[in-house]
Amino acid sequence: MANAKYLKRSYLRYLGAAGLVALGCTATSGGETSKEGTEDPEKVYSVDDELHLTGAANDPVLVGRWRLNGSFQGVDDSATGDPEMDNDGFRGRNASSGGDVNDPAIVGGGAIDQTGNYLSFDGAAPNAHDFVSILESSNPDTFSALEPAKVSVEAWIKTTDTAGYIVSKGAHNSCNAGSYALYISGGQTRFLVRTGGGIFDFRESPGMNVSDNAWHHVVGTFDGTTVRLYVDGAQVGTGTSGASASVIYDLNKHNNLYFGAYNEDPTLAATGCQLPYAGALDDVSVWKNALNAAEVTRRFQGLSLLARDDDNDGVPNNHDECPSTAPGVTVNSVGCPVAFLDKDNDGVSNLLDRCDADTTQPMPIAADGCHDGDGDGVSDEPRDGTGVIRDVCPVGTVGPRSARGCSCPQARTIVNGTFTPNPASIVLQNDPCPTSGAGVCYRTHGAYVSCVSKIVDEMLERRVVRFACAEAIKEDASQSNIGKRGDPLHCPED
Repeated sequence: MANAKYLKRSYLRYLGAAGLVALGCTATSGGETSKEGTEDPEKVYSVDDELHLTGAANDPVLVGRWRLNGSFQGVDDSATGDPEMDNDGFRGRNASSGGDVNDPAIVGGGAIDQTGNYLSFDGAAPNAHDFVSILESSNPDTFSALEPAKVSVEAWIKTTDTAGYIVSKGAHNSCNAGSYALYISGGQTRFLVRTGGGIFDFRESPGMNVSDNAWHHVVGTFDGTTVRLYVDGAQVGTGTSGASASVIYDLNKHNNLYFGAYNEDPTLAATGCQLPYAGALDDVSVWKNALNAAEVTRRFQGLSLLARDDDNDGVPNNHDECPSTAPGVTVNSVGCPVAFLDKDNDGVSNLLDRCDADTTQPMPIAADGCHDGDGDGVSDEPRDGTGVIRDVCPVGTVGPRSARGCSCPQARTIVNGTFTPNPASIVLQNDPCPTSGAGVCYRTHGAYVSCVSKIVDEMLERRVVRFACAEAIKEDASQSNIGKRGDPLHCPED
């Protein structure tokens, strides 16, 4: 079994990477962050971190979730503190807040949260039907997250409808299948994905009648070969398989995501290709990759997903350097047999270990196998052949830190000269900009701001400070009075 300390660290990083602790890139924007921002998003949400391995390439990652739990008053929810459907192209939401005939009703008492809300779609005549549109044009920076090669789509529905599209991404020609969709046809709820540009280049799951006016949890998955449908945690039939393929996007009609319809194009009303859904909808999610049967069951039960560990060695897939370890073998923190792949037994495999660490010392070990005195994950020891120590701030680091181991408060002390980095870790070419001390003065406020800008830019280039922190330091300098007439640090007039 892996060292518990390292397993806990790896497991928590897995949860963040898989979107199970925090959402990944959703198709909508959230609220404001603090002045200094948060940790770099690629370090929190991406599965492509420095320890991610190909063994986790098929693990599920949450890329979009709409709980439909907010108040949804007005066109923009930001004023009510509900960011879930902010700036998403949803057309007004309800008549009482200035909406239009296309707005689904907001109903209290959701499928999984009786204190929340859900949306009710009327399935009305063409051009008068309810729908929700999440538009690519409104979300240009995040929309690609909703376009994975392998995909899962999840929702709670309650309906008596026999035909209509529940969740649909993209449209091909007129009534041809989109990129992926949960829909009802002939009284059967199904899931489909498009894998080619031809009229019939799509795969469709077996179907099941759930039009009984009761809440049902429906999940459609595509793993690159097989399309499956799950209802209330159980798979329907055996799935529909074909040659290995990817879901295709950027279809010729549109590329948007719709709830409650196939599309909203008024020109298709005569052909019946708006395909509206009549019924209730709650808690919609889109996942990169296919959820497996056990994961679908947990979602139906309202439980979080467990980290996948395909070889059952106690190390999650996305941190497992040896993803096919035989049963019963003791492994290190990256899932490799200890006996011959971790010679100093510090929990870091030889493939990643740069240091033969003295593990008798009560000191944390960084991911590269070298000592890490302040436990911030950044090594205190020189890079091979360079003599340069990676951790510029080797003690007292608290909170989010840069790639060179400095928190924002520590970066500020470097800028104002109250902390001098170890020359073995970094030598800055620009001098600090003191805000106190004998003999310190600036001829103008601009001189002080220029000084700060130069040293901060160099620290950015050398990865000593995070971008959000650098911008905050510059902004504080700009808003200060340092160097202005009347300020104690304004140089005496000649």
